[in-house]
Amino acid sequence: MQSYRTSEEESMLEKQTMRTSVISLPTQGQAGSKTRYSHSQRRRRCSSRKVLACLVYLLACTTAALLGLFLLYFFKYQNKVNHEVCETSSCVIAASEVAVKMNASADPCEDFVQFACGNFYKTATYSEGKTYHTPFSALDEANLKRIKSILSEEEKAEELMYVKNMKRLYKACLDEGTIERIGLRPYLLSPFAQEWPTLIGRNWSSEATFDLDEVNSAYMGVAIQPLFSISITVDIVNSSKHSLTVRYFRSD
Repeated sequence: MQSYRTSEEESMLEKQTMRTSVISLPTQGQAGSKTRYSHSQRRRRCSSRKVLACLVYLLACTTAALLGLFLLYFFKYQNKVNHEVCETSSCVIAASEVAVKMNASADPCEDFVQFACGNFYKTATYSEGKTYHTPFSALDEANLKRIKSILSEEEKAEELMYVKNMKRLYKACLDEGTIERIGLRPYLLSPFAQEWPTLIGRNWSSEATFDLDEVNSAYMGVAIQPLFSISITVDIVNSSKHSLTVRYFRSD
């Protein structure tokens, strides 16, 4: 049995179809907006990555440039220093003294001390009363001999007064005849000696105002070790032994 639609039913069906189409349009618009949003987000991420990559590249280039300048300056300066060889008489003498003390036949990787100072230990001479001898003590002895030579010279008119006074004092100390003749009278009559208990007599008087610390300070003020000094050093001949060294002032 066939059914026939009236004109009213057809018009109502068309309206319903139009409503369905109208309702479905927003859904398609929302899907499109989501698609556009995802594309813009991807473009932003890509641009951020490009900016970050550019910054990293610039930083790497700057670091490489600075490193290159530093290496260029460093090697240029090093080559300049290495090419400047001191050829003055003082440098030649110092180099020869170092070379004489070395033992070139020794292996520096096995025994560097023997390589650097081997010949010095073989040729070193020990002064009487000395328990050790080092390059520094040898230099000290050489300086003392030089000073002694200067003080032994005659006074010169153009010399400074303190140099003349040192020469006069040195000659007075060497004048043993005058020292034996006058003895300690000039010193014992000085106010400083009157306070020294052992010079007054055997008894240590309680009235004496002698102060040993003050005497030591006076000696130290003129760079003289008071009385003597005591030190413990390693025996240079046998390193397993130690020596008790008592040092005192000597004129020679």
